[in-house]
This record gives sequence, C-alpha cells and structure tokens, in this order.
Amino acid sequence: MRAFGIETDWPPTAEWEDQQRKRCESELLDDICAALVRIGDAATRNTLEALAQLDAGTYGYCVDCHRQIPADRLEALNFAVRCASCAFRHDAVPSEEETEPVSIPAWQ
Repeated sequence: MRAFGIETDWPPTAEWEDQQRKRCESELLDDICAALVRIGDAATRNTLEALAQLDAGTYGYCVDCHRQIPADRLEALNFAVRCASCAFRHDAVPSEEETEPVSIPAWQ
C-alpha cells in the first residue's frame, strides 16, 4: 500500500503479526520469570531468617512486634518471621533490594 508517497506494509502481514505475538509472549514470559525469582528470593530469605530464629530460641515470635506468631500461621508458613499484621505492613513497602531490576535473559 502506498500512502502520502510512502510505501507501507499495511495491513500487516501474517508474518509481522506472528513476530509481534512472539515478542509479546517473550516479554510476558520474562516478567513471569522475574516475578518467580523475586518470590524465590523472598522465600529463601525468610527461611534463613526463621532458621536463625530457631537457633537463637526466638522462633515463633514476630521480628517486628515480638508477639507470638499464631500456630495456624506457622503451620501454613513454617518460615514466617512476622505475624500477619506486621507481614502485611512489611510487604506493603518494598525494600530497595526488592525494587532493583532483575535481569533475566530472554527465552530464544
């Protein structure tokens, strides 16, 4: 198609549409992978912190308010280091570590 003296590929070809779809799928996969890495990192940090509490004899007590973490929470999240209230407040404000960009290679 020619418009305003410029040759264009409009409407887009099936090949162009396929390339755009693959690019979007790749970006989505990268975002999902980055999110999974952040989740894994947080779980690892929490597990190590819970193990340190176990060694120190303070396991089961919130690191922020120092109240006992309810047993049902510890049964569900045995690596919990905060009560539900403190965890909610803590998770609402991301740390610098969590806001740094994660570089994950694109799946080719």
